[in-house]
Amino acid sequence: ASLSAELDAIEAISVKKTRNNKLADFQRKLANLTFLDPACGSGNFLTETYLSLRRLENKAVALRLGDQIILGDSAEFNPIQVSIGQFYGIEINDFAVTVAKTALWIAESQMMKETETQMLS
Repeated sequence: ASLSAELDAIEAISVKKTRNNKLADFQRKLANLTFLDPACGSGNFLTETYLSLRRLENKAVALRLGDQIILGDSAEFNPIQVSIGQFYGIEINDFAVTVAKTALWIAESQMMKETETQMLS
């Protein structure tokens, strides 16, 4: 089954405690996945995969937190577990490697902003 289908099944669980436990397990599962692109070029596969995983994680976090308000410094509370450190690529062209790294950093920055916006709304 796909990760999206798995998250949809968890979302359908009616018992809040069970759903939250499954969401936490799902988030840990996402954080433990590792990706390798043996011919990454400019990193499109890695970047798109990172964005997809983070969007799934954002949805899981939103489902877990519900209408809860997060108090305190947001730097103290970071519910995000997926990181660009889970993504690896092999490429012989130095320029393409630089582009791939930059693309992942930009994607990470975009997703942090998306998470922040989601948590504050």
